[in-house]
Amino acid sequence: MASTSTIPSVTIPIRQLSPPPTIDANDSQPPSTSSSDTDTDASRPTSLSARPKVGLRKSSGTMIVPADHPELEIKEETFPPHDMRAMSPRRSSADTDRLIGAARLGLQSQALEQQYALNALVEKVEMIKSDHDKLSNENVALQDYIGGLTRSMSKTALQNKK
Repeated sequence: MASTSTIPSVTIPIRQLSPPPTIDANDSQPPSTSSSDTDTDASRPTSLSARPKVGLRKSSGTMIVPADHPELEIKEETFPPHDMRAMSPRRSSADTDRLIGAARLGLQSQALEQQYALNALVEKVEMIKSDHDKLSNENVALQDYIGGLTRSMSKTALQNKK
């Protein structure tokens, strides 16, 4: 079952803008008569001196239109559910609870994976530590054995000299 979403669209007629105020002759630059200058003038942005002064400009006014404005026309449009215009940025509490639950489950599973990885690293460190202790004990035993051999060799060498 495909559901459709109905979203009202607003149409406001645009009034014709008044012509821009004229610029004083003192502020404007004289027009150039050469054809090469007119080609480059079209591609160049207008200078700040060509803009009307702040006092001469009209305010653009507010862009907010009240809902009971007499020229406001509301048309109901229906869009299929997969259309981006049907998706509202506002969500109901059920939607937010569902999204929060999904995010929570994702974070919990990620935390569990990290805990397993951390436990594996701890086990590996403990195994390496036990191997190090074992090798260290073997090293001490070997040093004692070598020390005993050298002492016995030096005693026999001294006895043979006598």
